[in-house]
Amino acid sequence: METVLQSIHFRKVFYLVSILLIILLFAIKYTLIPIIDHREALPKKILRRILDTLIAVLIAGLAVGALLFWMSGNE
Repeated sequence: METVLQSIHFRKVFYLVSILLIILLFAIKYTLIPIIDHREALPKKILRRILDTLIAVLIAGLAVGALLFWMSGNE
């Protein structure tokens, strides 16, 4: 596991995939639900919360991954 965390290629792929997924989720969120309406339907509220949760999980994963990469050092 230590050698995988130290691999520069793995780090680049991890960050690239994570950032692309975050951009994709933001694009999906703001094309499907472009404005915030306090009287929106229940399915839209649920969809908005699911997308917000996925975005937050990905950002937290980026932070944890950065911490693990920093602690493991470089090749």
